[in-house]
Amino acid sequence: MTSLEWIELYMAFAAFQAQAEKRGLYAEEIKKIEDDLFDHCPIPQPQPMEV
Repeated sequence: MTSLEWIELYMAFAAFQAQAEKRGLYAEEIKKIEDDLFDHCPIPQPQPMEV
């Protein structure tokens, strides 16, 4: 998955997440999905500096 594809997927998920949270739907499952999305994120994340 490219970075752009991941961003598009996450934006669609975030819209769904907002609607689901308004209605109190499956909060724990949605959090698991979000965690899984970030585990598959192809965008390099900042790392702590070592000195």
